[in-house]
Amino acid sequence: MNPHSPSYTIPDFELLSFERRGVRSGINLGSNELQHPQLSNLHTLFNPRVTPLNFYPVHSQAATEIAAFIGRPEEQLIFSPGSDAAIRAIVGVAQSRGFKKLLYLSPAYPAWKQAATLYNLPFDTVVISGEREKDFEHLVSRIGAQTIVAVTWPNAPVAHGSFSVDELFALDARCREQGSELVVDLCYAPFFAPRHDLKQIMSSLNTVFTSSKAFGLAAARAAIVTGAPENISHLAVAGIENGVSQHALDLMRQCFASYSQYEPIWNDITQERDKVRQELLSIGMEVPTSEANFLHVFLTQEKAERIAQHLLQLGIRTKVNTALNWHTSIRFSIALDQIMGQLISELTGAWKEQK
Repeated sequence: MNPHSPSYTIPDFELLSFERRGVRSGINLGSNELQHPQLSNLHTLFNPRVTPLNFYPVHSQAATEIAAFIGRPEEQLIFSPGSDAAIRAIVGVAQSRGFKKLLYLSPAYPAWKQAATLYNLPFDTVVISGEREKDFEHLVSRIGAQTIVAVTWPNAPVAHGSFSVDELFALDARCREQGSELVVDLCYAPFFAPRHDLKQIMSSLNTVFTSSKAFGLAAARAAIVTGAPENISHLAVAGIENGVSQHALDLMRQCFASYSQYEPIWNDITQERDKVRQELLSIGMEVPTSEANFLHVFLTQEKAERIAQHLLQLGIRTKVNTALNWHTSIRFSIALDQIMGQLISELTGAWKEQK
């Protein structure tokens, strides 16, 4: 049976894989967490203004302020305890509303596939070819009736070849013609798009925006879903907002209020990303362009695993990525200063030994 066919349901045993996150020593560059010298100082400024935690959460202030920043009525916005919970809710609500299928670009964030399995919603995929125009045309041709179409923007985990803003709106129009809905996952968007593009997308389309990567709030578990009032109402009935703590709400509200202070941080990360890429290219590594806060180094799986293990023994955690159908890679998050210097030194040394 074709696992990419609409009628395919993932066997239940695939849901049983579970590994609880434990304390990880050393430098973690395998999770794409935001790392920047100014981040802790910025977060420290937030703490004195956090509402006392002995009261039940009040969502209205955060909703009003963030909706004003985005430029969208607050009834078209809802909070979620992280993007995973948002994705599960979106897929679950879609299934209950009679949607027939989930369609997404593959590889994609695993939560989409997991949610489709959890709610027994058939899924279909368009495998990314690495050619943006080809991928766009292929995806448009596969949009049928009553389909949830999920697109990550920028195109993680590949991190390059992302659709343009105009193409996102064209996808949305195509979905509407078919009685379907587009959802845009904006996990890494601030590393890719200027503020006006991000606000244009969030103010007009169905989106999921997590604070984990962009704002460095991975521990807070806070995300925003935007969409048409009827879509937000369905998510509200599903209770998605009830799991968001006051602490998370206040942190996210303060992050949007401090957006201009984050922009230099994102700029530093993207500049460092491009500089590191050029340095690795100059010695002969195959490193594709990136629109997120990480880079891939393409290697055979055997070499990738040996180098990743070598780095781990030195206290540097990276990720061997096998999701791309045309390449295996080592993926690492971008940091600054001594962290990147140490990574580049050890990575290039190990790479040269493996040649």
